[in-house]
Amino acid sequence: MPDAKPHSLDSFFRPRSVAIIGASSTPTKIGGVPVAYFKRLGFKGPIYPVNPQQSEIQELKAYPSVSAIGQPVDLAVVAVPAVGVLNALTDAARAGV
Repeated sequence: MPDAKPHSLDSFFRPRSVAIIGASSTPTKIGGVPVAYFKRLGFKGPIYPVNPQQSEIQELKAYPSVSAIGQPVDLAVVAVPAVGVLNALTDAARAGV
């Protein structure tokens, strides 16, 4: 078995940036809660809301897809209906998340 790199889980436990796929402007909805929490708890890195229907979410610029962000993303939170999960994961993987 290959040796695991000591920092291989850093992007999960200490992300420098995060994308919320299925982000919502309503902070109490499933896609809005993570955005609100990252903001309220003072996350230091960029928060990228992903929602193809909106250009701004909770005062943050929104993106139609993770691949449209154009910046490195360490962690993606997926908050979409089950039917959209595979597409969301495929796009995130394509973007290098």
